[in-house]
Amino acid sequence: MLVLSGVGPRIEPPEGLRLEGLLGRGAHGTVFAARCPRRGPLALKLGRPGDPLAPFLAEARCMGAVSHPRVPRVVDVSRTGRGTPYLMMQRAPGRSLRPLLPRLSRRRATALVDDLLGVLTEVHASGIVHCDVKASNLRVAEGEVWLLDFGIARRGARRWTRQERARGTPAYMAPEQLEGRRVDARTDLYAVGVLLYRAWFGVLPFPREGFGLLRRKRRALYVPPSIRDPRFEPADDLFRRLLAGSARARLASARKARAALATIRRRLPRTILACAPDGEPSATRRTRHTLETHPA
Repeated sequence: MLVLSGVGPRIEPPEGLRLEGLLGRGAHGTVFAARCPRRGPLALKLGRPGDPLAPFLAEARCMGAVSHPRVPRVVDVSRTGRGTPYLMMQRAPGRSLRPLLPRLSRRRATALVDDLLGVLTEVHASGIVHCDVKASNLRVAEGEVWLLDFGIARRGARRWTRQERARGTPAYMAPEQLEGRRVDARTDLYAVGVLLYRAWFGVLPFPREGFGLLRRKRRALYVPPSIRDPRFEPADDLFRRLLAGSARARLASARKARAALATIRRRLPRTILACAPDGEPSATRRTRHTLETHPA
C-alpha cells in the first residue's frame, strides 16, 4: 500500500501497479499517476472501499465510445482485492492547462480552444456530452489538447440526479445543466465560451458562486468583450452565441463554433491577440518557451 499526504488513508492500488503521485480529483474518485511493468505509465482513478462501481463503468463506457486520439484510452475498470472501485486508463502527457492559462497569449489560448473544439466535435459525434469542460480537465502536450475526466459525461437523455448536479463546476455550467434538465452538445459549447472568456480577459464571465448565479446565466448578464475593450467588438456576437441563456440561441455544434472562432481570429487586431490577459506580451514568451522546451 501507499501513503500520500493529503489524500486520506492508505491507498490500495490494483495488483502489479505502482503509484507515483497524485494527479487530481475527479467527479467520483482520486486520480493517481501509476506505472505498470507491462503497460508503462497509466492514470488510475480510485474510489473508496465499498463505493459503487457503476459510476466508473459509466465513465469507461463514455470514454470508450470516443475514438479521438486525445481522449485517454480505457485499460481496465474493476475492483481491487479489498473492494475499491477503480478505472485504469492511458496517462495523458503534458501539463494541466489550469496553471498555464493566465500566462498564455490570447493567440496561443485561442489556438488551444480551437483544438479543443476539434476534440469535442468527435466527442459529440459519438453521442457523448462531457458536461465538465474546464481548464483543470484539459492537458496540453506539444500544442495539442487532451480532454480528461468523463466522470459526469452523459450519453442519452437520462435526467440528472441531485448528486450528479452537485459534481459539476457551477461557473462553467450552462443553465440547463444547473437546473438538471437535458443537455446536449450546446451545453459543452457554453463551457467553452466561459473558458475562452477567461483566457482572453483573465476573469470568469459570471461569478463562481453566490445568490442569483442561475438568474444571471439565464439572462446572459455578463460584460460583453467590447465593453472591456472596444477592440474586441468583433467578438461580441461569438460570445452572445456561446453564452446564451437558452441552448436554442447558441451555436449548434462544435464544428460551427470552430468556424466562427476562426472568423473572429482574422478580424481581431494582432496586437491584442499577442498579449496575455494582463496585457503583458513577455509572459507569453516565457510560457511558449516552457511549453516548447519543457513539455513534461
